Amino acid sequence: MSQEIEPRTPGREFTILETIACAVPGVAGYLKKEKARDSDQRYRMFLTDRLAGIKTSLETLKRSRVDESVLEGLDRLERLCRKLDRAMDSLRYAARGYSGMFDGVKVREPELKRLEGYDHMLAGLISSIHIASGKLIAGTGAFGDVRSGVQSMEDMLEELIHAIGQRRQVLEHFE
Repeated sequence: MSQEIEPRTPGREFTILETIACAVPGVAGYLKKEKARDSDQRYRMFLTDRLAGIKTSLETLKRSRVDESVLEGLDRLERLCRKLDRAMDSLRYAARGYSGMFDGVKVREPELKRLEGYDHMLAGLISSIHIASGKLIAGTGAFGDVRSGVQSMEDMLEELIHAIGQRRQVLEHFE
């Protein structure tokens, strides 16, 4: 289940019509930015999917504990799942990191580099959360104590949610 974070994908290739349109001054830059916006959206959805996979694993752990009548720690696991939902929603609905031609907020190259830095930091945090969830599941099973593993993951999720908020603040600076 160890899935590494994929690098940003450059997006789809230009169509024939878009290639012809690039001959018009300004259109090539616009198309390039639109591809970057799409790439940013896909990357955030990829990160969200990683978090959803972690949540699915934790839901399976919760079910196995209920099936074995081990109710201790279920509240902590449920709280952890709610935090995962919060982090997924924050990523899913985050502002796109690239401005289009008619957007009121213009994001320039230096700001894009900062946003990419946040995105890489988010990917690293999500990888750490993925590893921690694997350890939690392997270490507890249906009968083990979940307290320390859950607390560690909660701390990492709070850090992730804070980092997503910082990314949002960078974009709000331009409004």
